[in-house]
Amino acid sequence: MVAEVCGVEPGLFLRVAEALCANSGPDRTAAFCYSVGWTQHSVGVQYIRTAAIVQLLLGNVGRPGGGILALRGHASIQGSTDIPTLYNLLPGYLPMPKATTDTSLERYIEHNGSASGWWSELPKYIVSLLKAYWGDAASKDNDFCYDYLPA
Repeated sequence: MVAEVCGVEPGLFLRVAEALCANSGPDRTAAFCYSVGWTQHSVGVQYIRTAAIVQLLLGNVGRPGGGILALRGHASIQGSTDIPTLYNLLPGYLPMPKATTDTSLERYIEHNGSASGWWSELPKYIVSLLKAYWGDAASKDNDFCYDYLPA
């Protein structure tokens, strides 16, 4: 199944799996290091999630030298999108609302979305984030609590 889905020959997959297992345990810790190849792939999220699951199963999370390392071209891009640490971005690279123009969810989407491509899905991304922040309190009737965001 792995060979069919990923295009990796069964023998090579087995060698990698054996090396990973041999380097995981009480005396050794393995790490996955990935870069743009995974994150830009159409199923990149599944790759990273799978690596996390494998590392958890092998006991390689939270140990020196273990885990999953995102190799980036510039400092702190992962942290900046996850925490976020950049004043002008919400998690997931969503633009921070601008006080003078993005006065409602509708206007925010109008000013920051796109008719095609990745950002054509902006309405789904921002509503998902707002619902994650405010749960059941975020509804269509109250603009998904959009007004709670700083601008």
